[in-house]
Amino acid sequence: MRNAEDKDRIVRLLNRANEEGFDLRVLNDLSSGQESVSSIYNLMADLKATPSQIHLLAGVSSTISYFELPNGQKVGFKQIRNLRLNLACDNCFIDEVGRCEEGYYGLRLYRRRIDGDEYVMGVCIQRMDLAMTTRDFYKSAYPDEVNKLKKDEWENMQSIFTYSTTVPDSINA
Repeated sequence: MRNAEDKDRIVRLLNRANEEGFDLRVLNDLSSGQESVSSIYNLMADLKATPSQIHLLAGVSSTISYFELPNGQKVGFKQIRNLRLNLACDNCFIDEVGRCEEGYYGLRLYRRRIDGDEYVMGVCIQRMDLAMTTRDFYKSAYPDEVNKLKKDEWENMQSIFTYSTTVPDSINA
């Protein structure tokens, strides 16, 4: 949803999703910034949706807020929170010019043959030049930094959200 002008289209999609029996996630347009986010929150208010859940994962920038409409339909609102992985983000040419919309989104495993390895590990959704073979990834400093980021975020979340009991998996598991 770019802005308030998309409201009617989103409502039509929500109605169709309800008729078809599936839930829908609304995504904000990263290039529209706060206008897009505000438009989605205003839409939820107009629809009299109430917040029901937040999925916040330690060590990744994706967050999903779930709302429930008066008819019981669930609507997810996926947002990107500001999260940086030092090895990938420090001195990044995309971040330096203010064009980084995703930050550290989490690890990605791509199927692509490089140096005889069929899989490539990505640490930035926008920079494939940082992708490396899984062998090289596990030899690098990235696993330690990713695990530290997840651990630090988890501990911070535990201090804020005391009801959570699930421990995040290590990428080395």
